[in-house]
Amino acid sequence: KKFSAIEQGNTQITLTEEEATSILRSQISEMQSEDLDIKDAQIVFLDNAVELYAEVTSPQETVAKIVIEPYIKDGDISIKIRNIEIGGLNLPSFIPNLAISTLLEGKIAELEEALAQSPVRELQIIDGQLRVLLDSEAMKQLE
Repeated sequence: KKFSAIEQGNTQITLTEEEATSILRSQISEMQSEDLDIKDAQIVFLDNAVELYAEVTSPQETVAKIVIEPYIKDGDISIKIRNIEIGGLNLPSFIPNLAISTLLEGKIAELEEALAQSPVRELQIIDGQLRVLLDSEAMKQLE
């Protein structure tokens, strides 16, 4: 059961790693751009953090692992980047990796902006699941 009413005015959504990965992959396919091409993205839930793994095919073939901590600040979702690791089969050179890192940070900032207006009251990452508590009243105003 994905959606469950917790108390009057609030709704809880629970996502597994597989569901979150599926959502991420569909979002990435919509966000592809000439300067950054990503494939085979995967999400792993850590305690109160999310690890994103992806293969980057452009501007350079490499793999990227990003650890982010989503949290609620003033009623909005914010994202703290804990770590970005970029490295691939080729000897990684500093400049392209810096470029990829900058592009990934830009994509995370876009995601944060998209989430900023969301009516999230609470966020928990525990036992391989992401639990989000939404304010149903605020959701109605967004429709």
